[in-house]
Amino acid sequence: HAVAYVMMAFRIAWYKVHEPLAFYATFFSVRAKAFDAEYCCAGMDAVKRKIREIENNKDATAVEQNLLTTLEVCYEFYLRGFTFDRMDLYKSEAIHFTMDEERGTLRPPFVSVAGLGDTAAISLAEQVKGKRFISIEEVAAACPKVSKTHIDKLTEAGAFGDMPATSQMDLFSMFG
Repeated sequence: HAVAYVMMAFRIAWYKVHEPLAFYATFFSVRAKAFDAEYCCAGMDAVKRKIREIENNKDATAVEQNLLTTLEVCYEFYLRGFTFDRMDLYKSEAIHFTMDEERGTLRPPFVSVAGLGDTAAISLAEQVKGKRFISIEEVAAACPKVSKTHIDKLTEAGAFGDMPATSQMDLFSMFG
C-alpha cells in the first residue's frame, strides 16, 4: 500500500517538473475545490495579500483554510511565470481548467466563480455550446439555473467580454 503512495508521488512530481501547466490545470480542476477566481486570478500581489489576510486571521473558517492552500499553489503558479486568462463565455469549460501551452496560461472554468455550483456551471456550458448571444440578458434568460448574482460575478470576471447588458437598441445613439 505504501509503495502505491510513493509511486503516485513520483508521478505527480514528474508532471510538476516536466509538464507544469498540465499539473496546475489538473490540480485546480480536481483538488482545489476552494478556487475563487476573484482572488486567484487577480495576480501575484492580490494572492499574496489574501494569503497574509487569512494567515493573520486567528478565527479563519475551514473554507478560508482550504482557500489558503489553493492560494499558496496559485502563488507558486505565478512564481513559475504562468498566468490566468480571463474567463470566457465561449472558451471556458464548466468545471475544468483549460490550457494554452503556447502562452503559458490557464483559463478558469465557470465553477470557479464564488457560489456558482457544478449544476449551474454545467447548465451554462451546455446552453452556450454552439450558440452566439447578443446580450448578457439573453444569456441569463437561456440559463435559468444561473442566478442574477452569478451573472454579475461572471461579468466581473470578464466572462462576457464586451457583450452589451441588454438587447435593447438606443434609437438616439444611432444618430448621434
